[in-house]
Amino acid sequence: MTKKELPENYKELYNKFCNEDETGLNYEDGRYMAYNKCKEAFEKYCNGGLDDEVMALHLYAFLSSWGMTTHKQYLMNKNYTCLTDVVKTLKNNYHKWSKFNHEFCPDKSKESERKDYANTVINMKEKIIEALGGNGLPKGASCVLISKIIMVTYGCVIAFDSKVKEVWRDFGYKIPNNTTKDLDKDSNKNFLNAQVLEDLYDYVADNRESLLNLISDNNYSDKNYSVFKKLDMILWEYGK
Repeated sequence: MTKKELPENYKELYNKFCNEDETGLNYEDGRYMAYNKCKEAFEKYCNGGLDDEVMALHLYAFLSSWGMTTHKQYLMNKNYTCLTDVVKTLKNNYHKWSKFNHEFCPDKSKESERKDYANTVINMKEKIIEALGGNGLPKGASCVLISKIIMVTYGCVIAFDSKVKEVWRDFGYKIPNNTTKDLDKDSNKNFLNAQVLEDLYDYVADNRESLLNLISDNNYSDKNYSVFKKLDMILWEYGK
């Protein structure tokens, strides 16, 4: 049976993430603040306040801070300009995708929205892959990279890194393992599909009020974080 409720100590987990020593939100130069900086930059970018190259640099810095320039990851062999076409794509499609931005929260009373959400995120994924230069995910890339890009720019998915994916499976949802070896297997690289997204939609919808009302001790949540980002933080701490 799949888990439908948040962990019982979800508020504690959320605050633990926010207040981590050295990396937490109390540190202006901490790793977790890279999300805030990049999210704010994307908002300026979509309003004409930044150019493509500066936005690509912001996105690269965020992804690097969040573990995407390690081991055999795609970005390890690239500089920030590899993301210039990605940020252009994210901005050029804003009119189509902005319904599912950081303020979006799933609602089970809107049945048609569920499939629209899944289809839109899949479209985001496909357009990002195209912008990275190919018909499929390039060597070393996975949907972990794609989901982190979407999470920081539009806010409508969780990051699905190894810890979060492990928790997601423990909750009873189907999703592939994410080991270094798996990065060369298409079925594991390209896991962000309709079923995963519809399951995520339902889970967030089931916990809608708890996530909407969740505010950290330092009050960052109500200004900066979507319900999906809050969930990602909870599941990451839970996975630790």
